[in-house]
Amino acid sequence: MPQRVFWCVFEGIVAVVLLLSAGGLKSLQSMVISTGLLFTIVLLVMCVAIWRGLASEPR
Repeated sequence: MPQRVFWCVFEGIVAVVLLLSAGGLKSLQSMVISTGLLFTIVLLVMCVAIWRGLASEPR
């Protein structure tokens, strides 16, 4: 529970700082897109790993 609270507060503070900085909403949108892109790459690697693992299983 404390870890969830920490991460919620931390993400909220990062969002507020990005909104109040010089970039405003544009910088917040850029951060979300860059974070989402990295997460997409991780998910694609996981999909390939699952595919390979299932392909190597005997029927």
